[in-house]
Amino acid sequence: RIVDDSFEHTEVSSVGYMRQILEGIQYMHQKNIVHLDLKPENIVCMDRTGTRIKIIDFGLASKL
Repeated sequence: RIVDDSFEHTEVSSVGYMRQILEGIQYMHQKNIVHLDLKPENIVCMDRTGTRIKIIDFGLASKL
């Protein structure tokens, strides 16, 4: 959810977000961890510019 009405969401920024999310998932899978509750609410921006993405809420995560 974007709370800043002046935030401009572009195709380029979307590609950057998806890259970070997919790299995070790839890293978890390399460590044999599955999130099991990946949804928009569990993906957050870590800075005001919205350039750093973090996957949160590993409460249902499982190690294979």
